This record gives sequence, structure tokens and C-alpha cells, in this order.
Amino acid sequence: MTRDEFRRRTYTFNTLEAFAPLREELLALLNRLFPGEGMLLFVAVNEAVNNALFHGRRNGVLHLVTLIVEWTDADVLVVVRDQGPGFPQSPKEFLLHEALALKESGRGLHIMAHCADEVTFSAAGNEVTLRKRRSST
Repeated sequence: MTRDEFRRRTYTFNTLEAFAPLREELLALLNRLFPGEGMLLFVAVNEAVNNALFHGRRNGVLHLVTLIVEWTDADVLVVVRDQGPGFPQSPKEFLLHEALALKESGRGLHIMAHCADEVTFSAAGNEVTLRKRRSST
């Protein structure tokens, strides 16, 4: 295994049932990268995965969800991408409306923003990137 492969994990799945066995491996990885704090980023990743699985459908059919974890000594990036049509509105605009954080649909974006240091979306809205800085100690 090369150093690049060691610093990158890629998962693909298309149902919650297929994601379930990967959750433990993902949580263990994040706990190793963020001792004592891995659960916070895991919560954000779980929200992104749920959004992809429940909203990433095209013509009612969910295709693959890809989850990529890349890390350096400085930070960790997690990309969650689905093959759906993306957000019907700008996710950045959505995050500006704090009242939406309390609604059943939409609070996942606010949770991601709270748990990660940076949240960015692709132009199409079918990919979210979560960034969390690692402490230098």
C-alpha cells in the first residue's frame, strides 16, 4: 500500500443497509484521526450520507453514493457525492436561514456546518465537501 492510498479511503454504496457495515470502519478512522473528537465529524458525515441517500435520487432511483476520506497532517476532507439532480436551491442560501435549522427537512445542512470547520458544495449541489482541521499537537 502506498502512502497516498494509506491517506485516502473510498467507499461506494446505494442504500442505508449497504452503508451500515461501513459506519464502524469510518467511525474508527475518524476517531484515530481526531482522538476523542472523531464523533463530531462522523455526525456531519452521517448527515451528508443521509442527504445523499434520501435526496440523491434521479427519476425515483438512487444510484451510487461515493464517500471519500482524505487526510494530511493538517486536515481531513470528506467528500460525499451522489448522482442525483442536486439541491433545488442554493445550499449556501439555505444555510443563511437559521429558522430552517429547526425544521425536520434541512437541519442536516446546519448540523454539518456546526460539526465541520468548512462545508462546501459543488455547483450542481450533488456533492458536499466537509473539512476539519487537525490539531498540531
